[in-house]
Amino acid sequence: MIFQKRAKKNIDANFHIDNEPVEIVQNYTYLGTVISSTGNFSLALDKLKEKALHALFSLRKHTNLSKLSPFLANKIFDAMISPILTYNSEVWGAYTKSDLKSWDSTQIEKSHLQFCKRYLEVSNKASNVACRAELGRFPLIIAINQKIMNYSSYLLSKDNCSIVKQIFLMSQDLHHAGENSYYSNIISMSEYYDFPCFDLTYLTNVKIKHYVGLTQQKYILYWQHTMQNSTKLEFFNTFKNDYTPSSYLGLTNKLSERKELVKLRIGNHKLRIETGRYDQIPRVNRLCPICASNQIEDESHFLIYCNKYSILRNKFYEKIEHIIPNFKQLSPLQAISELMTSSDHYINIQLTKYISSCLHLRNILLSNQTNVT
Repeated sequence: MIFQKRAKKNIDANFHIDNEPVEIVQNYTYLGTVISSTGNFSLALDKLKEKALHALFSLRKHTNLSKLSPFLANKIFDAMISPILTYNSEVWGAYTKSDLKSWDSTQIEKSHLQFCKRYLEVSNKASNVACRAELGRFPLIIAINQKIMNYSSYLLSKDNCSIVKQIFLMSQDLHHAGENSYYSNIISMSEYYDFPCFDLTYLTNVKIKHYVGLTQQKYILYWQHTMQNSTKLEFFNTFKNDYTPSSYLGLTNKLSERKELVKLRIGNHKLRIETGRYDQIPRVNRLCPICASNQIEDESHFLIYCNKYSILRNKFYEKIEHIIPNFKQLSPLQAISELMTSSDHYINIQLTKYISSCLHLRNILLSNQTNVT
């Protein structure tokens, strides 16, 4: 293999071993990682994604992930799928973009997000940050950065005569000479996450743990900023305040209707506020199609206001009022917060059934309108 920035099909060079010609190749798999002559890891990441998705499909074939608790589903992913996706990321991880927005478009994180969305039973169009937040999961780049720092510390602890130590020091020299290198990318990563007093030569386990905490804090700030500036997540932003698995997932995981609650929470539903987005209808014109209120059909209208669901709503309120006293007297924002953040098993069960019943009625009413037309 001849390493060069741009691969050339016809190379004017011949290599022999005992008069036997040696084939010149563009890619070679070594210890499970595809090495390309250009130094690019794209093909290697494609292969990791392929292996991870194969494992995920095999897992889903034998286990209904959505019926598991979030804790158990996360644990299975971290034990069986994540090691495949992050294999050898101590090396290739340093050459990926550190910024959180670009990371979502990588093959590795797409596979991670596929797990999150399959567990939640939402479509691929569902918000990435919302799906991770519901499960309390951080993007895999954070775990990869931790592996990079651990590996760097390990390399520096090797004897100077060690080949890998010498290569690492060469990478350091290239960085100081103004050339981009493995070492340069680690420094860039530390700058992106604003690591204080970052020094690769003094990376202890305590410092690495502290830096991992800082990357998680930076991601949480990124998540909050994304929610606050996303019209799609406007409803989600009114009640999702902590970055932990949402309690309702473990309380309603045995119900087939749970996915309707998930979709309503993260804006992956069929209300006009969402479908109008894809039809390029101005927000103010995404009106409720089943009532004459002339109001936008958003999540709050659906849950609290629409008079077409008043009978179902009153029955639902009667069932939960003994748990939340004076529920009917709460403001709409307070009522939504109480419902969406409740850790009470009974309330979550009733909320799930209420939403499912309303959606069923909505489909009937829309169908009748179509038949009349």
